[in-house]
Order: sequence, then structure tokens, then C-alpha cells
Amino acid sequence: MIISVKIICMQITVIVLLLIALYRPTEMSATCNSFNTICGFSVLQWNCNGIIAHQNEFRRYSELNAHKHDIICLQETFLKAGKIFSIPGYVTVRQDRLEHSKGGLLSMIKRILCLHRVHRHALQ
Repeated sequence: MIISVKIICMQITVIVLLLIALYRPTEMSATCNSFNTICGFSVLQWNCNGIIAHQNEFRRYSELNAHKHDIICLQETFLKAGKIFSIPGYVTVRQDRLEHSKGGLLSMIKRILCLHRVHRHALQ
């Protein structure tokens, strides 16, 4: 559990650093509560409890909200190295959990945004 919290905190830290460096205002609907706006970026966060099991649900949502989100953060993806999951127009960054059947993080950032990966040892 402590490792999961550390990984999620690192994911949030990287996203916040990215948002601070790339502030860009966007419009958002006041009635939409499916995403948060941080520094003008729309961010979707979802504990998907297995993205492969829920991929149809996620893809339907993505089609209805095409390119609405600048950053998508999925937790509990349950993905392993052989599984591929991506959405057109986004760069995918994964942290699979190799030693357990559950867990895993998937971050997707719009291709139009500048992405700089920060390795874990650089944060410690």
C-alpha cells in the first residue's frame, strides 16, 4: 500500500510540474463534473479497476468527450508488459505492477503538450 501511495504521489507531482510549466487557459462547462481543471488544464482521474475489463466503457466515454481532457490518469489498470493500451492523440506513460496481479498506473498526455519524463531516482 505504501508503494502505491508513493507511485500515485509521484504521478501527481509530475503532472503538477507539467501543468505549472505549460499553463494554458481552456474553457470548461460548469455543468460537467467528470473532470477537474488545474491551471487551465482538464484532468481526468479514474480508478478503473482493470482497464481491459472496462475498455469499452472507457472508449465510449472517450468518444463522447473526444479531446476534452489534456491529461488522463488511470489507476489500478492491471496491465502487464504484453498488453497495449493507448488512445490516438495522446502520449502514454505506464507504470505496470510486475510483482502483483493488480495495481498499475497509466498516464496519457495530449501529444500537443510538451512532455518531459522525470525518472523516479531524480525525485528521491
